[in-house]
Amino acid sequence: MYSVLEEKEIDRLLINRDYETAEGVLLASLKKRPGSIGLLRMLLRLLELNCSERLLDIAEGEITAALVSWFKSGISDNRLLSILSTFNSRLMKVAIENELHPLENLKPLKVSKRPKIVILTCLWKRLELTKEFLRYYAILKEELERYLELDLVAVGSEGLLTRELTEAYGFHYVEAPNKPLSDKWQKGLSFSSRIEFDALVILGSDDFLNKSTFFNYISMLRKGVVFYGFYDAYVYDSVEKDLMYWPGYSDVKSKMPQRTGETVGMGRMLHRNVLELLDFDLWKGIQVNSSLDGYAQRKLKKSLMLLPVHSDKIATAASIKGNKIAQVGTTLKAQDLFAVDIKGKSNVTDPNALRKVSHISDPATSKGLMITNFGLELSGKFHRLTNIKVSIIILAHKESDFLSKAIESALSQKFDYDYEVILASDSEPKLEKVAKRYGVKFSLSTKDEDNSSCSKNLNDAVSCARGDFVKLAAYDDFLPEDCIQNLYEIAVKENSSLVFANAFEYYSEGKIKKYRPSEKTVTIESQAKKNIIHGGTIMFNRKDFLVAGGLNQNIIYAEEFDFYFKLLVKKLNFSYVDKFVYYYRRHEGQKGTLSLDQKSKERKAKLVSCLGQHYLNKENNNSLTENLDNKKIVTIGGTRKKIVAGLATIESRKNALIKVVDSIYKQVDELNIYQNGYKDTSFICDPDNKVNIVSSIDTSIDKGDAGKFYFVDNSKNCLYFSLDDDLLYPKDYVSRSIDFMQRNPECSVFSYHGKIFKPNASDWFREILVNVRCTDEYLETHDVQFGGTGVMFFDTSDFNLSFKDFEKENMADVFVGLKALSCGKRIVALPHEKDWVSIVPEALAPAIRDNTIYRKRKVQFENTLQSDESRYLRRFFSQLNPCYES
Repeated sequence: MYSVLEEKEIDRLLINRDYETAEGVLLASLKKRPGSIGLLRMLLRLLELNCSERLLDIAEGEITAALVSWFKSGISDNRLLSILSTFNSRLMKVAIENELHPLENLKPLKVSKRPKIVILTCLWKRLELTKEFLRYYAILKEELERYLELDLVAVGSEGLLTRELTEAYGFHYVEAPNKPLSDKWQKGLSFSSRIEFDALVILGSDDFLNKSTFFNYISMLRKGVVFYGFYDAYVYDSVEKDLMYWPGYSDVKSKMPQRTGETVGMGRMLHRNVLELLDFDLWKGIQVNSSLDGYAQRKLKKSLMLLPVHSDKIATAASIKGNKIAQVGTTLKAQDLFAVDIKGKSNVTDPNALRKVSHISDPATSKGLMITNFGLELSGKFHRLTNIKVSIIILAHKESDFLSKAIESALSQKFDYDYEVILASDSEPKLEKVAKRYGVKFSLSTKDEDNSSCSKNLNDAVSCARGDFVKLAAYDDFLPEDCIQNLYEIAVKENSSLVFANAFEYYSEGKIKKYRPSEKTVTIESQAKKNIIHGGTIMFNRKDFLVAGGLNQNIIYAEEFDFYFKLLVKKLNFSYVDKFVYYYRRHEGQKGTLSLDQKSKERKAKLVSCLGQHYLNKENNNSLTENLDNKKIVTIGGTRKKIVAGLATIESRKNALIKVVDSIYKQVDELNIYQNGYKDTSFICDPDNKVNIVSSIDTSIDKGDAGKFYFVDNSKNCLYFSLDDDLLYPKDYVSRSIDFMQRNPECSVFSYHGKIFKPNASDWFREILVNVRCTDEYLETHDVQFGGTGVMFFDTSDFNLSFKDFEKENMADVFVGLKALSCGKRIVALPHEKDWVSIVPEALAPAIRDNTIYRKRKVQFENTLQSDESRYLRRFFSQLNPCYES
């Protein structure tokens, strides 16, 4: 009754044109009842009768206050948007009718048949993702050419690197400092004013819009929309590999009703007419590094009175010279569109914060959406993105007063890239609560019997780490805020396997000593005399650590000392950076050499001496067997080394074999084929008389896939290519492989397929950490423990492999790995494109596909630990990590 009386009184005042009194009563009533639809309608009526800029501002404020009230009363977000759109449309119409709208001078709308859209983006780090972003929109530009002209302006801060990358795809490039971000984006916006276009779309360099979104933009431009965006967004967490759906600001989880109608930054489209009225200024002078979307949205509201209106209300929206005056928004879901933001830890918006207000898709739905909208190849790249550059592993065996300081220092790193923190314990499950409290990963290991070292704890933690590099820290030590930045920069610049630096020895705040290594260059000889590396300062390449077998769990002391030697003997690069990167805390309870009793100190000294001598002998033996002249592909006389290929085959793959031979025939000088279980020379075409065929029926030897090496003993001083009978080799297979060989003279065995196992793995089938497949894309050149022999090659004068090395059938990869380890030769997996090497179509038939060695062997053993492969894998690790004290 009270509200009806109020409204009647206001109505009487309006009829009597007592606008001033009506306004006072109306505002006082709204203060008591901010969500009253009736009172807000009265306010709009007052505006229609007595409009002013002051009253327009008041009306906007009252509508925002009403949103909060409506949200609290349980009105759905869709209903909120509908009511807001109705009020905003009427508000803007009133302003236009009273010639008070800032867009009165807007140019008449011109709709091109083939509109031009410019994408504005900013680039920073995340090079892999940046390449995919530019490549994706370059492809989209071609695919959409009939319907619209697509262009892109990228603002970068990394000089020639990002300039060349952008311009290689035919796009515009602008250089600007990375911070403040507002200046960086503004520079790109100002640059875009020189380009003729219809509309500009704002995207982060990790935002991917599907093709349908651009058709949706065209549709909106033809309807006269001058601002368009989306209320919701999909976010892909590249760290956790989850696809999240965020419904928008007005969703009940977000709890931001005052931002109802506000679109997300990703994919906002602004018409040139609007940008010209703003003098292409959205961010001038604000000097900020975050909330840029909010600043832009508020500027559009305050400077241009562009208020949010849902796309369903376009038909009744205010209009000036054909331009629809509104911040038009919709949801991706309502339009059946898909736009995803690929997030990592280095983003301004933390994925973990988004996770709390989003819906997580199950893996099958996530995969389906990504593949449907971006295809199998790009979706796969999103999934494989290695955004984590560094894993900080904090080793702790108990709760401690020092632990919080260690974790907080790790979480406070000033680093340009994504990184993760792992709390690793070998004995205390309760520490998982500490890890959860800080939001870091937890790794729980179990101690080896009679071994108090941290080797297994670290090995297990590195096995679950995802960084390219690993930084270690003890629970009682802590890191300066620039620690990983200083170490990572030099690691990347110098392609280092291990980086070491200076340390502070921390006794108390008032007593800190400085440690600088006495030497800066590390060799096996110098390390055998004295360890100059402060273990707390090191950062190492994770894959190099794994290939080396991790820390040796068979020794109780000097495990890190042994690790250094394992890298040095492979001639991997060590780098020193003259920075202080570690606080090594000195206290009574700490472990270390100083805490050992005399007997233990003597035992450790003896082990250190033994390790030094062992690796000195190993290096000397490698030097004696390595003949660099013999490794040259071209001899002194200018004659190229003979190219010999070998493969083993079975009768069921005869049709596939014909195609395999055809793909490799012209690339080799000699092709040797070993037929297992049958004998038939009639179906092989050999016009140049370069094929040799041997059958197990004649030799009485059937070692399965090892037959490809039956001929290696008689192939002296040549380049030997081992092949599979179900793979097609590209025309440049041999020439490209030889090029790789010449560019990597320190390596001996090369492959496009390979495996790296968990340290001290015992199961061949279940403990693979890195699996490089020859038919998938691989972008690195890196050591592996076992190479795939179907795509392998080596110089027989350097790698002295013999058919006798293959003790059992169908385990060629295993025995090549064991041989390489025993003679100190490196096996390297090489970069290649997806399907550069491909499977013969005939080999994909179920009867043949299910008959592969790997599938048969895995199915053969219910407990794969009992397989021969697993038995030989355990032998491999016992040789890699021997027990020196036995």
